[in-house]
Amino acid sequence: MTRIDRWVRASFDTVQFEEFMVEVVQGLRRLDTALTEADKIFLSDFEKNKTSLEESLKLSERITLSYLWVLGEAYPLSRTPSQGS
Repeated sequence: MTRIDRWVRASFDTVQFEEFMVEVVQGLRRLDTALTEADKIFLSDFEKNKTSLEESLKLSERITLSYLWVLGEAYPLSRTPSQGS
């Protein structure tokens, strides 16, 4: 099973807690995929990219998005099971 398959399966598992969570989790999957791919590209030519101002700015943006990704996943997924009780 691929990473994307696991995300899709997880998104449909959340419907038991809250219907809107499917879209939220699938949105997080898209962001996870974009961040992962961008990091692979950055690391593929690390020696060149580590000294590039443009790549440094892109990396900074990915770090911020990663932080928001964690918050985006943690908050709604942690509160919905308690609301279903």
